[in-house]
Amino acid sequence: MNSNDLVRPLIDGRRTRILVVDDDVVLRKLAEERLSDDNHEIVLAEDGETAWNALLASPFDLALVDLSMPGMDGFSLIRKLREHAPTRHLPVIVITACDDGDSIDRAFEAGATALTVKPINWFALQYEIKFVLKSHAQEEELRQAGARAEAASTLKGSILSMIKHDISTPIRSIDDIAGGLAEASIDTLASRQTVRSAENILMASRRLQNRLADMLYVSRLHTGDIVLEDKLVSIGGVVADSVDEHLDEADAKRILIKQENLSSNVEIKCDERLIKRALGNILANAIKHNPVAEPIRVGTACHPNGSVAAWVRDHGPGIEPFQMAELMRPFSQMDLNWQKAESKSGLGLTAAKFLTELHGGRLGIQHCSTGGTLAAVMLPADRVVNPDGDPLAA
Repeated sequence: MNSNDLVRPLIDGRRTRILVVDDDVVLRKLAEERLSDDNHEIVLAEDGETAWNALLASPFDLALVDLSMPGMDGFSLIRKLREHAPTRHLPVIVITACDDGDSIDRAFEAGATALTVKPINWFALQYEIKFVLKSHAQEEELRQAGARAEAASTLKGSILSMIKHDISTPIRSIDDIAGGLAEASIDTLASRQTVRSAENILMASRRLQNRLADMLYVSRLHTGDIVLEDKLVSIGGVVADSVDEHLDEADAKRILIKQENLSSNVEIKCDERLIKRALGNILANAIKHNPVAEPIRVGTACHPNGSVAAWVRDHGPGIEPFQMAELMRPFSQMDLNWQKAESKSGLGLTAAKFLTELHGGRLGIQHCSTGGTLAAVMLPADRVVNPDGDPLAA
């Protein structure tokens, strides 16, 4: 072998490997003569079993498979290919003398890519091979792009989870220190400024914890990684608990929270932790933007169709129309840029929307004619039960 022949495979790249499977020795020889060239390596197999062993031994780019063969026929070989991960996407052109529709249907149901009929037009088959290989390359590129996107999404979720874990521990330490400092300052009659500083540190650390949790929730929703842990809870109790968790934040801004019509006798089937998170995010957003002089009202409402809502009414500046449109878009169309999500409406409302939709409900938001915003977590009737345990919609 001269030096040109030696290095040519490195210059030209690997030849396309085609496996020809047919029990007709004449057809195999013709295939080798007509299809073999500088760009194509032809490997011959006289039956399905021989072909299967060849496929297990080394990779191929395409297979030409006769349907009617003794032993393992073409139908069985194609099914085995599709069940085996390394050959699942291998392009297969079936060769057949059958002119009945049932055999052709069976071939494509088994996983055939294309079809050529005997007697073979070798010139036309060469173009069909080029077309099938080109289509396969495009499909493979799409599969790899999808795999990369899925891997990136999984990595993002893992990184967020890691960040939450690694940052939550020192934040909890800050919580403990700030809480202890606030109590110690009160006990020692320290200045109001010292007490206020400790309380501000405590609230800031809790807001940061909530922000990290929201980022993780939205990321996990994006990857479909959240499983609901449903149980029966009082809708009024869930609202009251959410209010209790935000009283310190409201008190710090001297904002009164009024609780109205809490339906303690109406139970909902939900993941209590996630619904509390959704309501808590709405309430935190209301506290952030509500003026001092006006109270925030919260309550529950039952609809005649059996659905139930937990609502929050504030007197803030409201949400801009373009932000409302972005918030109401389907999850798959959302721009999850964290900085954009942290605009006036906040990432918290985005997370609240998705957590509500995870329960089959929806987040309703509307501007009030007298100013401010009314936001409600609305759950469908099939998640609501009356005091006797029967669905309200029944």
